[in-house]
Amino acid sequence: MKIKPEFSVTVARNPCSIKRANAEAIQRSIGRLLTRALGTKLSNTWKATFTLDEKHLEGGWLYQVTILFKKFGGRKGNIDVVERESARILGRLADMGSKSYFQPYPWVIRKNDDPIERAEAKAKTPHIKVKANESTAKAGNSVVKEEHIADVSEVGNYDFVTPIEDIHIDPILISGTDEEVEAHPAFSNIYGRAAHIRTAMSVCQAAVETRMQRRHNVLFYGDPGCAKSGIMTGMKQVLGANAYLELDSTATTKAGIEKLFLEGLKTGVPPFVFIEEIEKTDEAALRVWLSALDERREIRKVNYRKAYVRKFDIVCIATANDKEAFDRLFRGGNQKGRGALSSRFTKQIPVPRPDEAILRRILTRDIHTYGGNAGWVDPCIDLAKKLKTDDPREVMGLLVGGARLLDGTYQKDLMSIYKAHKSSFLT
Repeated sequence: MKIKPEFSVTVARNPCSIKRANAEAIQRSIGRLLTRALGTKLSNTWKATFTLDEKHLEGGWLYQVTILFKKFGGRKGNIDVVERESARILGRLADMGSKSYFQPYPWVIRKNDDPIERAEAKAKTPHIKVKANESTAKAGNSVVKEEHIADVSEVGNYDFVTPIEDIHIDPILISGTDEEVEAHPAFSNIYGRAAHIRTAMSVCQAAVETRMQRRHNVLFYGDPGCAKSGIMTGMKQVLGANAYLELDSTATTKAGIEKLFLEGLKTGVPPFVFIEEIEKTDEAALRVWLSALDERREIRKVNYRKAYVRKFDIVCIATANDKEAFDRLFRGGNQKGRGALSSRFTKQIPVPRPDEAILRRILTRDIHTYGGNAGWVDPCIDLAKKLKTDDPREVMGLLVGGARLLDGTYQKDLMSIYKAHKSSFLT
């Protein structure tokens, strides 16, 4: 059978933009997309040509690009090579299109005319949809309705896992100024955390540059509401959807982790793993990570006469609200300091409560986003001082006072409640 070493794919900017985009900016955007899709090695044997289609629709301006990839060199007669390289190009294209560089208008794959019949690469982990069912069963005189889960995420089901060498990190996030880091699309709503972001992204960059030989697991710790999760969300956006695995600490079990890594992740293990509030994970599940995060780089399960082992390289990025509880995990009876798991996180970054200047910026952002009066900021800050709170969530909650913040009636109500609580004979 004669092999046709070429395929076409259509990508579009999503969503439509209300304003017409600059033609040169669109051309540069496509050029950057294609450069990363081919990379240095594949560009020696593949070339890409494209046609741009600009349409004005009811929802705005749609920019759609049809790209033709042709293999002109190398083993273009070998179907296995062509299939493998085509899949890699598609995966890179989908992953690069979702990067923070292109936000808020990512490039998404619309159509794939791949003659090799490879599965279309997806920028996001697919979801299994289970159709809702309202079947009922009679129980005595009552009717019991069966509830069915409408949407189930299948953890670790990737069409393509981004290899570490294909991850690109914007240099601004490594060496940019505080203002430049805060202006980055992935972190534009996070204030006063530029140093934290640069430190964490430097860890990721070291892993990329050394092909995972330098692995330093990162722990963000501090009180709730201090932007730990926001930083992690931005990091995931920078790395790309197929470069990380996200786990829910409160719903993670030992059996689940073993099954995921030993039986799942068929297309490979993503180089980064994110875990929120890791100290709340069941200890049996956490024990599995001890060998994965040290020099052994493995997860092992031993049953009667059988041992299941998988070797892989990952960098774990986690958050913890209770640092002391995390440090106590797997600590020997007479041991002091950090326990076995905590010691594997060599980059532990405290994230403190924001100061007054940052709180003002947070309040201003909230008012700008959801509406309100800029004159509410000062009364909120003054009231927070009287209530002795610097929790940003609580301070933002004071904005519900609205116009009453300006005449002091809202503050009067809250202080009345606070004083009554303090004077209670039960406290």
